[in-house]
Amino acid sequence: MPMSQSYPTELVESVAALSRLVLSEEDLSSTTDRIVKLALHAVEGAEDCSISLARRDEIITIASTSDVGMTIDRLQYETKEGPCLSSIEDHAIFLIPEMEKDETWPTFSKRAAAETGTKSMLAFVLKVQVEALGALNMSSSRVDSFDEDSISMGTVFAAQAGVTLANALTHAADLEKVGQLEEGIKTRQMIGQAVGIIMTTHHVDPDAAFDILKRISQSANIKLRDIAQDLVNKSGDL
Repeated sequence: MPMSQSYPTELVESVAALSRLVLSEEDLSSTTDRIVKLALHAVEGAEDCSISLARRDEIITIASTSDVGMTIDRLQYETKEGPCLSSIEDHAIFLIPEMEKDETWPTFSKRAAAETGTKSMLAFVLKVQVEALGALNMSSSRVDSFDEDSISMGTVFAAQAGVTLANALTHAADLEKVGQLEEGIKTRQMIGQAVGIIMTTHHVDPDAAFDILKRISQSANIKLRDIAQDLVNKSGDL
């Protein structure tokens, strides 16, 4: 399939599917699951696929098409070597044609071959932000499963996958911020109701009522919101 003439149908379909993902209808988990499944459809030779993401001081696997992919990633994290880690560090594509003969990451490759039956691997960088923060890891139980066309198809797919993943992560962060904001509003409302109850019961002003609520919270070693919730609930039972 000469890449110079046109892109394979499978690749076109997979990239189009990624671009059509509506983040408001998908959570981060479902989005990453779609990415790894579409990768198998897009890249010839791939049997398993996973996504590794660098977060703070660690690298974690956020999606995988099988336990094989999870095990391969775990072995890379344990041995601190492998194409996935190098892709993230060097912002590059790495290929292992035959795992048992690999001399670049020998400790990882021998363990992966022995423990999972993996014979070849291909890893692409995912440019999630300005810096490379992820890798798309593909593996096969066949030696030399990936050729130049596989690399070309994977490069195109990984570019779109990086954009999709970046958008999904931003959307997830925005949802978390909205959730925190909503929770904060609910907490303030609950505390306001509790202060009002104390004002009525003890005939004090708002500041004094709030001080009473704080003292109860500190004395009982219970969060202010929980004390307020309990007070409001008991008031409703009267």
